[in-house]
Amino acid sequence: MAAIRPPAKRRRRRFSREVRALLDKACDSFYLAIELYSRPQERGRNPTITLLLAHAFEMLLKAGMRQRGADIWRVNQEETLTFRQCTDFAVTDSEQRFVEHSEGLVIRALILVRNQEQHYLTEVTERALAVLMAWSIGAFGGILQREFQYELSEIVPTRAIPDIVLKEGDIAALATAEIVEVRDIIKEHNRSQAKGEARLRPWAAINRALVDDMTTLGQDVNIIAQTLSIAMQRGTKASEVFSALDAAPIIHKGLPTDVAFRFSPDAELTVRLVASESTATGSIPLSGKAKAEHWHLLPTQVMKKLGITNPKMRALGRFLGFNYDDGDEFVDVVPGGSSPVIRYSNAALAALKDGLSRYDLGDIWEWEKGKRDREDIRKIDGK
Repeated sequence: MAAIRPPAKRRRRRFSREVRALLDKACDSFYLAIELYSRPQERGRNPTITLLLAHAFEMLLKAGMRQRGADIWRVNQEETLTFRQCTDFAVTDSEQRFVEHSEGLVIRALILVRNQEQHYLTEVTERALAVLMAWSIGAFGGILQREFQYELSEIVPTRAIPDIVLKEGDIAALATAEIVEVRDIIKEHNRSQAKGEARLRPWAAINRALVDDMTTLGQDVNIIAQTLSIAMQRGTKASEVFSALDAAPIIHKGLPTDVAFRFSPDAELTVRLVASESTATGSIPLSGKAKAEHWHLLPTQVMKKLGITNPKMRALGRFLGFNYDDGDEFVDVVPGGSSPVIRYSNAALAALKDGLSRYDLGDIWEWEKGKRDREDIRKIDGK
């Protein structure tokens, strides 16, 4: 495939009124999608983000086409080209191509998920939304930077950009977690079949987009339904039913840093920012499912096992040397909202139990409040 060529010579950010208007619409929709992603109110959040991201990319592609002098109108001049047709042009046109193949895969996935969301019963869960958002940030930022000489941070403040970039294997692991959860729900509640299929439909659409030829973007409901049927009958791993997810693209363009994606299939999705080509300070370099398996205990689960409150549990952990700032083998610390999200490992639970058996918790609590020195903490039975 021919290399992407820069557009005709132009001054920096000198666009026609039409291109400027299309670009503004693209950036407005993308900005709103980012804003909604951080919104605490759940009602209507996920489908609205999906629709806004799709609209942002369609306007961005049309702005790019007009910037290069390409016609975006159909033959009858009454309607513009569809999102699908614009994607075909931007990715495959030998002379005017300005979207990279990996970025095209992201856009194709958005088209299919948007179609499913807009025309049928589809639930874009937090896991699927995180994948779409991570891809979109990278792809939108890349096209914006390369084609229009804008940095993504000029459209959305860097602090507001969700810190998500997926690493190899994470997407398949997320889909696997979704499949397992859906199967469990259906087993417990037989009437939840339709809801379970709705939750898997975005993954089937993403998989379909990744395996399909770039020129055939048609929404094949029958193939998606067959994929769902396999998932419901025997699938326990994403690779069994969503074969393309293991090789899903990793999009880093348009972002100031790489971001490691950490999640727990049993709890609310969380993410944390780490430096490029490195792991977070003090954290264990695990990936995919291994991360969820290592730090898999919620604070409420540990509190219940220990029979103490969360503040006193945190005090005991700090006394024992747990790193609640950056994370370590005992705790995973993920910035999120007004306070970080904490996950504990089995090693942490064992250490806390041992600490409770060896030290007086009342003394540790006074140490936590600055009323007692470490050397004054009493040991139980002289241990």
